[in-house]
Parts: sequence; structure tokens; C-alpha cells
Amino acid sequence: MFRRIASIVVLVGACVVVGVTPAAAAPVPVLQNCSYGASQVRPSRVTLLCGDGGAWVQDIDWLSWGSAGALGTGVLWTNVCRPNCASGNYTQEPATIRLGGLTGDRFTTATVTGAHATSTIGSSFRVG
Repeated sequence: MFRRIASIVVLVGACVVVGVTPAAAAPVPVLQNCSYGASQVRPSRVTLLCGDGGAWVQDIDWLSWGSAGALGTGVLWTNVCRPNCASGNYTQEPATIRLGGLTGDRFTTATVTGAHATSTIGSSFRVG
């Protein structure tokens, strides 16, 4: 009798385990880097000024990447437009980049902070 009850418990337990369906994983957020090519996850370079390509963050070390946003550190390159933008010189400085504005599975905003970033090009950008 004990063996029969144990068999029924095992059989019922097996049915319950088989009937469980795992929840679908949330999609990993991506960045459409100024509409250049395919969407990217944790790109090493993010272009900030899509019109002329005059500012970007490169060599990015992503500290976090998820639906709440992305945070990384890298090097900000900026065209200082002296004597003019076509023949301008570029500066570089350490910077922090934050991605946000998740729409669907795409980041749409970038905020950059660095010693000179705000005074030369601003700090908030539409990306993607």
C-alpha cells in the first residue's frame, strides 16, 4: 500500500513539473547608433552628433546594461570647430555615458558627463 501511494505521488509530481512553462526572458536593449548598420549591444563607440559625426564616445567600458538604462566610461572626442568645423581640431577627455529613454527595446537618449563636455557640445543627445 505504501509503495502504491508513493508511486502516485511521484507520478502527480512529474505531471506538475512537466506542465510548468518558464516565463519568456525580456529582450536585451539595443542601440541603433545613428542609424549606422545593425542594432548593437554594448558598442565600443557611440556617435553623439549624428549629423556631422563631430562628437563620439569610444573605448567604452560598460558597467551596466539593461532595461533600467546603461552606464559606461570611455573617451569623449569632440570637434572644437577651430578655425571651422570642416578643418577643426578634436579634443579628447575621459567621460561617463548613460543611455536611457527605452522605447520598445531601443535606447533613444544619451547623457555624457566630462570635464568639458557640457561647455563644448552640451550633455544630452538623441541617439538611435
